[in-house]
Amino acid sequence: MIPRMEMPRSASRRRPEWPEPVDRHSAAGALFEERPPLRKLTVLVDVDVLDLNEPPEWDQSLILKGLLTHSCIARYWYADEGPPADAPRVSLELWTAVKDWAVLGKRDEDGFARPVSYANDHQIHRGAVVGNVAEVARSDTRAKSYRQLSPEKAAEKREADALAVRVAEVIGADIFVTRRSYVRESKWARNSGLTICDVDECLALVGLYLRSQHEHLYWRSPDGRGTCQMNRGLFFWVGTRELVPSAWRWFYACMQHSVGTGNDALSYLGGSVLQRVERALQTRDDVHRALNQPQNNDTADAALASLDTVLLLLVGALDAAARVAHTVLAMDPDKLYTAAWQQKSWQKELKKVCPKLAALVTNDSPGQHVLTILKHLRNSVHGSALQALGFRKGIEPLQTLLGLPEAEVAEIRAAMRVLGGERLWGVSHVLPDRPHVDPGILLERLFPLVLELINGLMDETPVENLSHVTIRPENTKPPEKGPDDPFHERTRLSIRWQLGF
Repeated sequence: MIPRMEMPRSASRRRPEWPEPVDRHSAAGALFEERPPLRKLTVLVDVDVLDLNEPPEWDQSLILKGLLTHSCIARYWYADEGPPADAPRVSLELWTAVKDWAVLGKRDEDGFARPVSYANDHQIHRGAVVGNVAEVARSDTRAKSYRQLSPEKAAEKREADALAVRVAEVIGADIFVTRRSYVRESKWARNSGLTICDVDECLALVGLYLRSQHEHLYWRSPDGRGTCQMNRGLFFWVGTRELVPSAWRWFYACMQHSVGTGNDALSYLGGSVLQRVERALQTRDDVHRALNQPQNNDTADAALASLDTVLLLLVGALDAAARVAHTVLAMDPDKLYTAAWQQKSWQKELKKVCPKLAALVTNDSPGQHVLTILKHLRNSVHGSALQALGFRKGIEPLQTLLGLPEAEVAEIRAAMRVLGGERLWGVSHVLPDRPHVDPGILLERLFPLVLELINGLMDETPVENLSHVTIRPENTKPPEKGPDDPFHERTRLSIRWQLGF
């Protein structure tokens, strides 16, 4: 999933910093071309989370290491014991600091502040951790973290964790990548505006951020010297084929049948399923871009408009898949327009010719509940639009919530309870007479379930029955070509991870 960034509790000014120009696939200097960000994404990384010296393996850590070297990102390392002795230094006039590290110094003579330095190739910054956060953390014996340690060791760990968070805040980090359990447990130890992430969460956020700058990378070397990238369309197309693996067999059969019959109808219909999933993935980014900003009427409107589009595209993908099944099963061609997985009359006819396929969307199946949620939210386009609610709890930042359609709220909530429970779907009861839901959590819960349903429906559709179709084992999986092929396993995994799946 793509997590939510923490928003500051009050408006804060950040120092503008234009990143270095980056290569574009489009012509540079186009009149309406979007600008790069006014400031970089700042990330502090616990060095033990992304070990600098461990052998490279193709995993989330390797992809994140590379992406964090991008010119739109300022990445700093941190360790409780400080940087290694051989870490490169930067000297500017009277100051010397460790390059790409945030370093916490010793207490001053008054014992009230500890200096912090951090530097890149061009600048050295200095700040300080001020106050008694270390003492408060040491005395927090109610904390569950580190209870397996001795009281003194546990106090030392809590102190170190709290100081690490303060360092992240001093350097203006947006994200702190860490495994520190006390940091996640104790919200008092950090101010709003710092997002705590593990590797997977950070990779999804960094991927979203770079895509927002029109940077679609699937690999970058950890030293930043080598980059492999795609245009947006190919990036999301590869992502779609990775997330809908059942389409290799299913769509190949549609294509082969169309070639054999000289009629493109089925190949266009099958391609429409994948095209709509691809566009839904792109629009999903728009939802998260809107929600990962300080919330107001404009961001709420943008998030819900994009959510509407995602719902329409996912329903459209499912409807096209139903029409493929209708054709494959040789059902009445004059009733093709009735084909829809949630349509009762069509379900009845489907059960007669392919009960296994029908079972995926009937008989209280998970697929039936997914369709219930999806269709009711999507059908709001025919009536009252989905309504946003701005909600603030105490001094916390403003949130955007979504009111569930009133007429169908009971059915939606019942389906959510079956599919993991309302809490997992982001349901809250901020108003006594109507439940609301976090639109980002809703989307991240619904999208994977719809993809799972699409894959299941493709698996159970007997496309082998089509004329002119012969499916071999190599037609049921991605092509096995060299590492430069866009569908190579490593490329597909990188894109999957960056999309938050």
